[in-house]
Amino acid sequence: MKKKILFYSRDGRGLGHLSRLSKIARSLQKDYSCLFFGGHKEMAWMVPEESEYYYCPKNIPFRKKLFDYIHESYCPDIIIIDHSILGNNKEMVNVAQKSKAIKILLLRGVLNTPAKIQEIFFNKLALSTLLKHIDYIYVACDEKIVDIFDEYNFPKELINRTQYIGYIAEQFPSERRTVYREERKLGSDRIHVVSSCGAGYGGLYEPSYYYYLEKLFPACFFDVIYGTRNNAYLESSDITNVNIRGNVWEWTYNKELPSLHSCSDIMLSRAGYSSLTEGIIGNTFVICNPIEDEPDLHDEQYIHATRLSKYYNKLIISQSASHTESLLRELCSNPKLLSESTYELNMNGITELHSLIENL
Repeated sequence: MKKKILFYSRDGRGLGHLSRLSKIARSLQKDYSCLFFGGHKEMAWMVPEESEYYYCPKNIPFRKKLFDYIHESYCPDIIIIDHSILGNNKEMVNVAQKSKAIKILLLRGVLNTPAKIQEIFFNKLALSTLLKHIDYIYVACDEKIVDIFDEYNFPKELINRTQYIGYIAEQFPSERRTVYREERKLGSDRIHVVSSCGAGYGGLYEPSYYYYLEKLFPACFFDVIYGTRNNAYLESSDITNVNIRGNVWEWTYNKELPSLHSCSDIMLSRAGYSSLTEGIIGNTFVICNPIEDEPDLHDEQYIHATRLSKYYNKLIISQSASHTESLLRELCSNPKLLSESTYELNMNGITELHSLIENL
């Protein structure tokens, strides 16, 4: 009989937490029974086919009781909690403190501003749960990027329970790139640009901007994916799932977005964890413009992208739309820059986590 894994997916403003857990489940689901709990409707197509999920919006009053019931009925052997140790609204408290399952806290690495870290991890209840009830902490990044103990003051008592596993990123077959180019009828001299606007609030650029780019850079073909939680998509009445307009394909969402990131020549991105790792593992040239909630402090996206750029030579942070245009102009005039890449990062998080779980 397969062991059971219960995944708790944080209901963030975007889909990064769900994306990360879905990649993990895809590698585990043949050997384990996998069940998700979360508040994103996108679980319907993001959770792998052989896994199951319960959808419950984060503001539903009975969410905590429902999660307790699901835990009791499913009786998992392992619980993987992504980021929020107590859940969005403390619905995880009973399970995190009383479950007999092995409890794993999965952290993405670079977390956020000090105030937000204090709110999530170091209030009295969260800290007590972390110290007394969490069995393992797996940090899903390269340890060169961040030290959670020095930078975020995680208690030293947790060092022996903590392990860096590397980035959670899937490798796609090279044939996928050929398929995408053939579908779009791109010759060898065309540059395929994927603009991932971000599933959370704050689109990367307004829809009209891409038609401006199309005219400015006729050598480029643009796939523009707004994301189902993006303002540009939510506020538009004329965007169907895909609109084909010249050299621009507009998508409300695309289930193949991770592989599009990995198989394009250039990616324009807000710099979310998933987008960056998908671009790096595919050797894509990444131009990112991170969201900054608190510009004076710099948010997680900006900090993470800045540190990654030291170890991946095809990642550049754009300061403005004009800066992005300047970078595209340079790449179009010298396409060799698109093929010269090196990265010195541990991208084996999926394999490492699978191995660790096998040995629990």
